[in-house]
Amino acid sequence: MNKIYFFNPTCELEVAYNKAGFSAGSILDKFAEDLELLCSFLGEPDDLCILRHLPDNQFVKSLEQIGFRLPEFIKLSNLRLLYSRTDIQNYSMHPWGWSPNIFTSFVDLLKHTQNSMTAWHNEYRNLYDRRFALSVLESMLHNQEDTRLISKNYLPITCYTVAHVQVAMERWGQIVLKAPFSSSGRGIQFLRKPVLNDANIRWINHTLEAQGHIMVEPLLERTHDLSFHFYSDGAGGLNFAGIMPLQTHINGRYIGNIIVPKGTEALYWGLAKYELLNETVSKLLEILKTTDITTRHTGFFGIDAFFFKSFEVEKLQPCVELNLRQNMGIVTIKIAEILHPDANGIFGIELCKKENPIDIVNRLQFAHPVEFRDGKLFRGFVLLTPVNSRTMVFAYLRLD
Repeated sequence: MNKIYFFNPTCELEVAYNKAGFSAGSILDKFAEDLELLCSFLGEPDDLCILRHLPDNQFVKSLEQIGFRLPEFIKLSNLRLLYSRTDIQNYSMHPWGWSPNIFTSFVDLLKHTQNSMTAWHNEYRNLYDRRFALSVLESMLHNQEDTRLISKNYLPITCYTVAHVQVAMERWGQIVLKAPFSSSGRGIQFLRKPVLNDANIRWINHTLEAQGHIMVEPLLERTHDLSFHFYSDGAGGLNFAGIMPLQTHINGRYIGNIIVPKGTEALYWGLAKYELLNETVSKLLEILKTTDITTRHTGFFGIDAFFFKSFEVEKLQPCVELNLRQNMGIVTIKIAEILHPDANGIFGIELCKKENPIDIVNRLQFAHPVEFRDGKLFRGFVLLTPVNSRTMVFAYLRLD
């Protein structure tokens, strides 16, 4: 079945506030506008990608010349044109993430297409809560003492008051506060001093008022960030899609995904870590198949994880958060399919601050010219989303 893609990166915030018509604000709206073309890399030529603004034909051709097989683009404002297509019933909707807004914004399109998810149910919301990710982690650690994994003493706890947070701080010293409906470094506070200041308390109270509870965990010495990726067909089927190394800022904000050449994964991670990661995938599949994800979610999703040092011994936290949506790791996996098998580098997101984004791109393209090997992209800087003088953020591929 052909697919229809749409980029709505604020889906988790829409779920958090649990109402249709929610607006995430101008900054996140601009983020969605600048990066919306990323959805196209998930598709094939027979698929459709709904965009707020259509990209310039020359930019699209430059991507196709590199080897990308892009879907057909449909402008959001012309959505009604799809309803008269004779083949529209052969498509299914695949937004970046499901949310109440998707079912109100695309109610007519959902009626014309074949979808296992046809309406938003409050039960879906439980799967987005960090407490669900915690339940998966607890299942992994239940009745086993694998010293390669995080200790049960470091498991996140759910707090409902500022006093609860203070108890956790007394227990661990340095802590991380996380809003229950958040991901990718958003809705997170790193507290490196064992005291709550006024700003911390205001943030905690605001989160408690908006979302009902807060997750607290110890601040650990991370050494490698990564993510596991899966696909649920919504009818009980669950498949593993890949493991992606991550680059993150010290505050947890996503920077990019590291591209590891096929066949060199064990060399990248080291044999012992690679074996542990594969064992973890098997355990995650076993646990996830017993949850509602297989019947209440259709599409890709990711589980963030990290290695950390504990008394000079490296261990794995196998389920930090569960991102029930398409994600940058999946985009990276799809992009890697067109690359030369020996290519390595990074898929990244660049936040433009003071410098003109066009100047940034020109400088990087000059410093990293594109090279091909055996007809496939091997080296260089490739701009993946259009830029202009008003661009706030863009996506890129840099192969070394």
